[in-house]
Amino acid sequence: MAFYSVKIVGVPLEADKQVPFNMDLFSTYCPPDRQGVTRYFCPTCSAHMLVKIGPSQRGKVDAEEGFLGDPRQCDYDVRRRIDGVNGDLKYNEEGVEWRVAGGALNKSEGIVKPMYHLHVASTMDGGMSDVLRVVEGVELPRYSEGYGSPLLPLKWRSPELKEEQPRELDMYCHCGTISVKISPPEEIATEPRAPFPDLLYPADVTRLAKQRNPGDVKWWLRPPYKEGEHDRYLAGYCACSYCRASSGFEFQPWGFVIQAYVRESVRGPDEPIEFPQDDLRPQGLKQYASSPGRYREFCAKCGATAFWWTAGRPDIIDVSMGLINQSYDGVRAEHWFQWHKDRVSFAEKATSPVLVQALGDGLKAFY
Repeated sequence: MAFYSVKIVGVPLEADKQVPFNMDLFSTYCPPDRQGVTRYFCPTCSAHMLVKIGPSQRGKVDAEEGFLGDPRQCDYDVRRRIDGVNGDLKYNEEGVEWRVAGGALNKSEGIVKPMYHLHVASTMDGGMSDVLRVVEGVELPRYSEGYGSPLLPLKWRSPELKEEQPRELDMYCHCGTISVKISPPEEIATEPRAPFPDLLYPADVTRLAKQRNPGDVKWWLRPPYKEGEHDRYLAGYCACSYCRASSGFEFQPWGFVIQAYVRESVRGPDEPIEFPQDDLRPQGLKQYASSPGRYREFCAKCGATAFWWTAGRPDIIDVSMGLINQSYDGVRAEHWFQWHKDRVSFAEKATSPVLVQALGDGLKAFY
């Protein structure tokens, strides 16, 4: 639901050598709506790492993001760095700017300082800007488009949104390869049994007997947004290292949805998505086993984080909330999901305690 990248001087280098990194190890995605911009992600685990901005886009991106520094600094010393180590000159592209994904940094505090939110209008409901509001005592402005565009107030909603909701909620990745529909929870949603997630009970300090949910609480089900509507699913933010690295941002938003109510858009309602079954897996969806029995699913073409699931809880899957079609109910989709306000999952493991504190405080204040 949010992303940022940090400018670096020169080209990406090997971690232990002053030589250019072999960019051929990455998968690349060039967004059709941003000609000249290339995103680099790991083809194995989907970790978003780098962004390259070509000469044709540099001035436009700088102006849009309000960059106030010397634009020449991103070219500084590039030729000397490359020529000095006899590197491959294909990396020495004049005018090219390199950036590193914020979530790929092992440390961001003292290096990166969030200043504002951009393109908030595209969320149609304020998105994450409403809950990541104040960082170290400074409220982040919410620009409707690029830097300097009109500001949007807290709890803004696009007038184009309607109260009446569709029968199914659309979700899709940027390139459109992954496209699914979610149905609201009905009777079958009460059948699964599942342990509590860290979002509700911190794994490090909660007794195992409690984590196992002995009372069979249906924690993934939440009351309707308003009287007369269907029940909702639970949603929340995660700050664990796996989510951070794969999404390229400090926080990954997940919605907990019944697997039987998620289907690929090209299939019928009676053909729900099935990750272990090849003929029912969406084409183009790639799997990474982050640990035994735990799987991350992402788009092989654009690298978008799509799902997380575990063999120990197959009936309830995590869907990436960034894939929601915002034209129905905004990106937070609050007619469909109730956002957990009392905790950011694995907050204790966050690389940026300042940001996780800001998000936690913002959730409590907003909801």
